[in-house]
Amino acid sequence: MYLFRLWYFALFAAALLCHIAAAMDLARTEAGVDRAVAQFKVTERGVLVAIMDRGIDWENDDFRNEDGTTRIEYIFDLTDDRGANRPDNPYKVGTIYTKKEIDTALKEKKQLATRDRQGHGTTTAGIACGSGRNSPEEKYRGVAPDAALLVVRICADPIPKHRGEPGEEVFWKPERVPVAIDFICAKARTLRLPCVMVLNLGSQSDPSDPTDGTSPLCRKIDATVGPGKKGFVFVTGPGDEGTNRKHKRMTVLDGKRVKVGTIWDGATARFNICPGDYVNRTEWTDVKGQRQTQDKEGKVGEIWTNSSVGPTADGRIGIDCCAPCDSVFTTYNPRSYWATFEKNLISDGKGLYGRASAVSAANPFTTGVIALMLQMDPKLDASEHNCPVKSRIATTGYVEALPDPGRFYPIMPKKAGFSRKG
Repeated sequence: MYLFRLWYFALFAAALLCHIAAAMDLARTEAGVDRAVAQFKVTERGVLVAIMDRGIDWENDDFRNEDGTTRIEYIFDLTDDRGANRPDNPYKVGTIYTKKEIDTALKEKKQLATRDRQGHGTTTAGIACGSGRNSPEEKYRGVAPDAALLVVRICADPIPKHRGEPGEEVFWKPERVPVAIDFICAKARTLRLPCVMVLNLGSQSDPSDPTDGTSPLCRKIDATVGPGKKGFVFVTGPGDEGTNRKHKRMTVLDGKRVKVGTIWDGATARFNICPGDYVNRTEWTDVKGQRQTQDKEGKVGEIWTNSSVGPTADGRIGIDCCAPCDSVFTTYNPRSYWATFEKNLISDGKGLYGRASAVSAANPFTTGVIALMLQMDPKLDASEHNCPVKSRIATTGYVEALPDPGRFYPIMPKKAGFSRKG
């Protein structure tokens, strides 16, 4: 009976990934997820969502409990080594902030040295598990709004000074990603929580990347999640390159032709969950009451034109699911650079909620769905047999090719459900 309940819930969770919807609130209700949550009494508590991105607006109400304390268990800022030699930091890089330190800063209204100046990391966390507390009837809450949070600031983009806020320079050291993964797994075990982690970078392409699941990062991911790694799931998307023609360097047998897509190398790990992105809306009303449109990157129901595609270099489809995330409305950091673009701030969001899109929105959306699955069954792993997101692709093969060569993505009929093999 319990297994049936899990798969029945997965029906709604999968529909959430692929049902056309207008925003975060409609994506939940129209796909039946809110109904499933109510029926199965899923609270999303007891699951850890780990975000590897550009940081977080840790003061934001969307990441705090009703009593004002933080939902963030740890922040690990790998862009700042000032805390590398602290006794609580065995990694000897970055700076670790504990829940106690965050709560003290909130209570005493003091600033921590870590922040999401761009805004990307805050929207990632908001889509996955923001509470939506400052939106009307919490309509812009994330998929798993009661989940515990762990945040790793893994990178930074060049940001100019804006509205009295300082800018920042680019930071990206790929060798720190395995450190982040180790930290997340260690803390999840300490907290005794199942964990879904998302690496949300955008596009990080290199012509020499193998894109066949054999790179050091892919091997690290596959050593962390997969068959027998109960309670751990990894999500990272294919990137935002679409079907752009790009250079590729690889060794092949004489006379052999190898078809490769634009998928980012890290997403080709065999046990990674790799979501693409498709269009769910092309217009909205901004905070000033102006109608905004984005109609040149795909029609409603079509794959977003810049969503990177497979196949992988070793012939796998590469994309596990497509999430309806172009566009969704979610938590914004009001002091971030992104918040200066008022056309993306939603009309009823009070400057605290705005538009997010691209694979960078599909990644945390999928992460939130998996968090719900992990609460239903904390022992889920990322193998094709046990993980509904992967097994749906593996057992029903609902992948359809677009006219562009090599452009594949999964389509789930609106009334499709999961079935148990055998």
